[in-house]
Amino acid sequence: MDWLIASLWIGIVIALFILALRFLFQARKLEQGSVGRNTNFALSIMFLIIGSTKLFDILLVNLGSAPEPIPFLADMVGIPEGDIYLGLLVMSLYLIGFSVLLFVLEKYTINTKYILTITPLLVIICAWILTLMGIKIDLFLVNLYQEPTALLLLFFYVPRSFIPLAYLYLAIKTPGTYRKKAFTLFLGYGCITTFFIRQPQFEFLAPYMIIGGLIFILWGHKE
Repeated sequence: MDWLIASLWIGIVIALFILALRFLFQARKLEQGSVGRNTNFALSIMFLIIGSTKLFDILLVNLGSAPEPIPFLADMVGIPEGDIYLGLLVMSLYLIGFSVLLFVLEKYTINTKYILTITPLLVIICAWILTLMGIKIDLFLVNLYQEPTALLLLFFYVPRSFIPLAYLYLAIKTPGTYRKKAFTLFLGYGCITTFFIRQPQFEFLAPYMIIGGLIFILWGHKE
């Protein structure tokens, strides 16, 4: 991995942990059981999960390099297809992190009967079942047109779009200041949910887009 890109990703991980603490402290200042308190707690949990997962990704799954695992890790855990399980674990944790915020959005903001929260969890369960059955899922979309099973990975990416789409819906439906905040959050979450992927073709662009997305998110959630 290029040292500049590596440094940017480390900076992003640190920023994610700082945001997690920021929203946690903000939540503690608000009234017990209030929408704002629960939303801030959800944001804190989400950023903690995706920050920890990204750190795991950087250290163990060769972020930004060719989509191959660190060989000794697969040997160490005794799994011949260890890279598949590691990649699947990373993708699953990301979806769980984003699902925390989706749950709060559906509970307080958009009336979609928790469908948006349940969908990524079902995707995770189905992906693990298929993998354990021996159906190899291409976790990197490198051979999307050569391997039909790679299309299954799209189900990992589609649920990520639920958060920015929810804020786009709010930007359309709400007036004034709320519309501006919702549109800002649409841009922010659109960036991080799109570029939080381990794709070599996005190696140089992804960290810059995520940094921009985090700035938009911090701006949009500003009191």
